[in-house]
Parts: sequence; structure tokens; C-alpha cells
Amino acid sequence: MQTVFKVVLSDSSGRPKEKTFQSRRTHKKSRTGCVYCKQRRIRCDEDRPSCGKCSKNGLACIYPLQQGASPDLQSDEGYSVASPTMNVYTMAVDTAVGDLGEIFGLSLSSGKSTSIGTLRILQHFQNHTAATLGQVQSSAVFHSIVARKAWEHPYLMHMCLAVSAAHLKRLHTSASHAVLSEQFSTAEVVHWQKGLQLYRQALDSYSSDSIKPDFDATVAAAFLSIIFTFALEDDLPLDAYTGQDDETFQQAINPLAATGGFKAVTKLFPAALSESAWMAVILASDDRKRSFSDSRQAGVDGLPPAFVDLCELRENSNCSNNDYYHLVRLLTPLLRLDGKICNFCKYMAFGGRVWVEIRPLFLQKDPRTLLLVSYWFALLGRLDQWWMTRRARAECMAIVHYLFLLQDPKITPLLSFPATFGQVDLGYLWDYRT
Repeated sequence: MQTVFKVVLSDSSGRPKEKTFQSRRTHKKSRTGCVYCKQRRIRCDEDRPSCGKCSKNGLACIYPLQQGASPDLQSDEGYSVASPTMNVYTMAVDTAVGDLGEIFGLSLSSGKSTSIGTLRILQHFQNHTAATLGQVQSSAVFHSIVARKAWEHPYLMHMCLAVSAAHLKRLHTSASHAVLSEQFSTAEVVHWQKGLQLYRQALDSYSSDSIKPDFDATVAAAFLSIIFTFALEDDLPLDAYTGQDDETFQQAINPLAATGGFKAVTKLFPAALSESAWMAVILASDDRKRSFSDSRQAGVDGLPPAFVDLCELRENSNCSNNDYYHLVRLLTPLLRLDGKICNFCKYMAFGGRVWVEIRPLFLQKDPRTLLLVSYWFALLGRLDQWWMTRRARAECMAIVHYLFLLQDPKITPLLSFPATFGQVDLGYLWDYRT
């Protein structure tokens, strides 16, 4: 209810008169709220590390970088602005365009229009895309550290732009945005090809000890490689595993193989790991008991009976005497998770932890290996990630199609979870009877 109060005034004759005022509704604008609340234009309670809205919705809660700036000098997009005048805006754009020109080796006079378009894609990465890349720990690193490191490493800048362009392309899918979508698609491919080329050159220089590696930037590029590999092709031919086309089969392998790159890079520079901005992400990929990374425990205790029977596991089974033990042991704790985005790092780390061991069997299209991997893809398919969900489900469909055609009596009954993209209860794996 609005408050009504009266103020007594005097007219020219000196007699008092009454004038009624209605007070304005009080509202305190949140100028230092998180990125998500600003995008939604809703009030942020500014709790840290995660505000109430983000905690309730299971979203990555990210606050603007320049928290020290005066609230009156911050825009609703979260970056500081010194003045609303066009002159200052133009100077800021020219400076950023010039910096991009130096990174990409462009002539400012000939490439300004292109660089302004690139700047917009970069702003989208900082203000929007970064918040969509995994759980709070990973998205926070992308929003702060990676966005800053990109100005120091051209390969990382290109990769950020490629992922941002891929995101923008998916946000402009209507017929009215066909031209814009095509432009983003072109930018996506061009920046990724250039970024990958420069990244390989950087890795070669690190291996020759000619340049001291930037660990955070290198790991960021490996992470972006995983994201882009999932996002590059949303769909996968249903016959990816049944057909004879090697290129299509390679396309099906790429997402799982890409996850191995993150682990490989972190193992290259172990000394830098403890002080890395990525340490929080790596810690989030496991628990204190190392349940998600340690497969040294022998035997079948805690493993789903259905997988125990399928893979012929015994009380003395371990990684040395059974090709499937490592895969089953690390997959099992993932099956017990609740499927929320807060477990994203645990899900993604699985691929890197098993790829080297299962690669020979996977390339042979071994049915049991493909079945177990399809469960992982189904778990990924339950996460709401624009760059991953659709591709993960496409992988499930292709593997299920291949396995169903085999009509293996031990495998066919276990296809329900990947066939429904993880929408059925997994109790049947533990209730299994031989």
C-alpha cells in the first residue's frame, strides 16, 4: 500500500490550503549484483560466493571484475564507464580495436570494421558466454583469468572468440537472423582454425624450453578445445558407429578424445598446478577420498552387479587383469551423483581419466566399452549446457543404434539409460540378477 501524507501550504491570502502528495515507491537498485541477475534485470541479494537466485537455480554466480569502481560509474553490463559521452565511448572502442589489431597483426586503418565486430564477440564472451561454461568454479576462471590472459596470448584470444561466436550463432537461429548467424558461423571457424594453429606452435615452443609456459593460458586453451569440440557439430549421423566412413567415426570419437587433452596439459607442468587459477576446478573434479580418480581398489565392492556380470569382474579383478575395471570403477561414482551442474567438473574429468586406457577398445568399437561410455554421454546429456547437451545426446543415439543392431542378450537390456538420455532410474543396474 502506498503512503499518503498531507502538507499544509498557505495561499496568497495567508490562509492554509491542503495539497495531497503520493510518495514514490521506494526501490534500491542493485548496482553491484552478479552477472546473471543483471542480465535478467532482477534484484540481486549480493551474497557471496553465490547469491540467492543463482544458488536456487544451480547457476554459476559471477560478480563483475571491477568491484572497486564507484557504483555510479558502473554500467548495467558490469564494466566501468567514465562518462556517457560519445567521445569517451569512441576512444574506448578505438583503444580496444587497436589492441586487437596488435594481437591479430591487423592494420587499424584497413581492419577497423572487422575489429569492431570482433570486439563485440569478445564482449559477449566476457558478459555472457563465460557464465555458461560449466559450474561456478570453471565459469569464474573463464570470466576473470581467461578474459585477461587472452590479451597476452593470441591463440587464447582466437579460441575465446570462436567459442563466443558459436554461442552467438545458437542465439540467432531464427530465419530473420540468417545473415547474422552465417557471419557468426564464419567467425567461429576462422578464429578456431587460427587459434588451434597458434596453440600448437605454443606447445611446440614449450617442449623445446625456448619459452616459459603460461600454465593458466595453456590449460584454458585445453578446456576451450573440449568445449569447441562438443559445440562444433551438434548432430552426429546415426550410423556413425555402424557405417564404414572413417571420417564420421573420427567425428564421433573427438569429444571423448578432447577431454584427454586437459589431463595431458596439467601433467606437463605439475609444479605450476598448486598456484594455478585452475586449481579450484581440478579440486572440484574429485572428493577427498579420490573416489572419482582412484581405481586402484581391487574387487567388485560397490560396483553395479549389471556391469560386474557384463565385464566378467571378479573379487580379484583390478586394472592390470581386466580391461574394463578402470572404466567401471571410475564410472560408478558418477552414476550416484544427482545430475546437477555443481558436479560438472566430476563428469568432465572422467573422460580424461579413462581415455588413454580405453582408446584401443574404443577404436575397435568394442561393445562393452561403447556401452559404458554411452552412460557417460547420457550423464552429460542431462546437464543444461548449450555447447554440450545436444551433442552428448547425439552420441548416445549413435552408440545405442550400433549396440541394438548387435542384439547381444547381455547388452540390449542395459540400453534403457542411454537410450532415454538418462531419464530412467538407474536402480536396475544394482537390482540386476544373473
